[in-house]
Amino acid sequence: MLRVGILHSLTGPMAPSEGPVALATRMAVAEWNGHTSGGDPHLAGRVSSGITLEAISADGASDPETFAREAGRLVSEEGVAALFGCWTSSSRKAVLPVVESLGNFLVYPLQYEGLESSANVLYTGATPNQQLLPGLRWAMGRFGTRVYFVGSDYVFPRVANAVMRDQLGAAGGAPVGEAYLPLNASGPELQALAAAIVVDIRRSRPDVIVSTLNGLAGNMALFSALRAEVPASELPTLSFSIGAPEARAMSRLGQSLTGEYAGWSWLPDANDAEAAALWSTFGTWAEGAGIAQAELPDGLTDPMVNAIAGVRLWASAAAARESGQAASLASALAGSSTPAPGGRLFVDQENQHVWHPLVVGQFTADARLSPVFRTALSERPRPYPAFRSRTSWERILAEASSA
Repeated sequence: MLRVGILHSLTGPMAPSEGPVALATRMAVAEWNGHTSGGDPHLAGRVSSGITLEAISADGASDPETFAREAGRLVSEEGVAALFGCWTSSSRKAVLPVVESLGNFLVYPLQYEGLESSANVLYTGATPNQQLLPGLRWAMGRFGTRVYFVGSDYVFPRVANAVMRDQLGAAGGAPVGEAYLPLNASGPELQALAAAIVVDIRRSRPDVIVSTLNGLAGNMALFSALRAEVPASELPTLSFSIGAPEARAMSRLGQSLTGEYAGWSWLPDANDAEAAALWSTFGTWAEGAGIAQAELPDGLTDPMVNAIAGVRLWASAAAARESGQAASLASALAGSSTPAPGGRLFVDQENQHVWHPLVVGQFTADARLSPVFRTALSERPRPYPAFRSRTSWERILAEASSA
């Protein structure tokens, strides 16, 4: 038996986003062990290898220092062979030196800013060339080239916006403004900051707002202030970090996202048989595990799908090598794949990232995302976008991180 750690924020501002991903990871572990009804029949390795998994959960508490501390505890004291988790890039970057120094492994399920490629990480979310850049191109073509960037004040939004500004300038567009909200701010302070950003947005007269805001509080503050001034039909937003769970949570608090847009690698489709089967498996597992109804998401999300794929890919590689040692996994992961909603997910032969398409959806009145655009094919992951050198990108990363 191999122990694995599930490390997500179960408390703090990121808990509404990360909670469903933690549950999906737990379900995927049970699926591998054969403890779910209707589990993936393609996972023959779980039977033939004799490798089973035991999940140990920990709370990152929406705080990078806590993530790093809990990662060290899970590896050193609990003896886990791998960690599955993190949402924000700040938490991932806090955990990365822990797994690298201890010879461990992280499976990271979120889209991110790129400019990183560690042998100790399997990145199952999208890179900038798979999500941010095609999403920006779609928004420019649909709404116009005057773009206002808004994000949470940490590494992912700042670096993501630097990458998109580069693309925007090359395409003849104009970044008319850029602003950030502290991830852990709340109450009147957060509302005042959001109101000031909306004043600047109105002054700047953008065609579209591109958002990398994370967490319920920041999105609630911004959209409440923005939509009190101008409707979505007049000034659209394209978000890269919120989905149906956040939209439903905001709706319960009185703020609708109807008409707003979001870009992910996968969105629910009524004709997706793989998604229907997976959601059924999740529901059966949750009932058997005694998960309270209030904790359950209303449906699958892209990060949940990536988290499940990450467990399947890592466990299959560990079974093939008969070991969970990080050093032995790279060759088994390269070129591997797993069935998933929307089609099989493939690990790139060179960089331990997964091939993905982009799907843009528009939020409906019942807080779901209805697809309006999809790239024709899955895109090869390029952690370092090709229009700059790696050295140049690393300089931009350092500048954005220090900011």
